[in-house]
Amino acid sequence: MDFELPHLELAFAYHVIQQVVGADGVVGDAELRFVEERFPPAVLRSAGFKDARGRFTDRYEEALGDALLELPVRLPMDARLVLIDLFLDASLADDDHGAAEAVHAARAARLLGIPDDVLAAHVASRGDDLPVPSWTKPATDG
Repeated sequence: MDFELPHLELAFAYHVIQQVVGADGVVGDAELRFVEERFPPAVLRSAGFKDARGRFTDRYEEALGDALLELPVRLPMDARLVLIDLFLDASLADDDHGAAEAVHAARAARLLGIPDDVLAAHVASRGDDLPVPSWTKPATDG
């Protein structure tokens, strides 16, 4: 199925956000609000990703699969970094700077084809107190 780029971004982002907010095993009110504000149910339904009963559709699963193949190729780097910011912001939604949550953002960066050095520089430029997974830190000589 041919999906427009915004639908691929939506499917991928929603999937990763669910992993991020659930990483610590507790999805609190602040995290729920974060997700609902950025992914209103009406948007997911209008994209055909959820049915009237709130269940995921086959279209969502197809878009997610296509997103993994197409976003690293079709999505410009600056737009990929915007997605990473969304995932990092989600990891901070509950005011808990959890390493488990940030790891999902780093994994998403890899899936999006963001080089490790670009990710590390981007995370450092944000200025928040997020842990940078060791595999994204630039190698040092010595």
